[in-house]
Amino acid sequence: MTRFFKGAALAVLAVCAAATVSAKELKLAHFMSPEHPFHALVFEWWAERVFAASGGDLSVRIFPAGELGPGPVEQYSRTIDGVTDIAFLVQAYTPGDPFPLTLLAEQPGAIRDRSDVTGAMNRARDLFAGEYRRVHLLST
Repeated sequence: MTRFFKGAALAVLAVCAAATVSAKELKLAHFMSPEHPFHALVFEWWAERVFAASGGDLSVRIFPAGELGPGPVEQYSRTIDGVTDIAFLVQAYTPGDPFPLTLLAEQPGAIRDRSDVTGAMNRARDLFAGEYRRVHLLST
């Protein structure tokens, strides 16, 4: 059962980017502390790779701990409203239920393990397109 909950938790985490971005520096916002393992192991790691892959033309500035607005609830709106270019969000925390298909992964028995969630979401991107029409889903 623990395996199910770990998988379900990962199923409903996403990084969304604004649909249109033209900048030399991208703003990435998340609600976790800079001491949270995701900050260094995911966000800083990814920012370094973006910088390297762009030959130094594109950087990612990370705003942890709700610096651009507190809490996980409004991460999606901050991206839609242009406050940030990229946001780490938890779909289940997003008001207005804009992700009903994505949240099916939370249902008991919907997934077997963590890798099953990411693979299934990637294979079915067209199915979820309507839920992410205002942003680009970067990762699940």
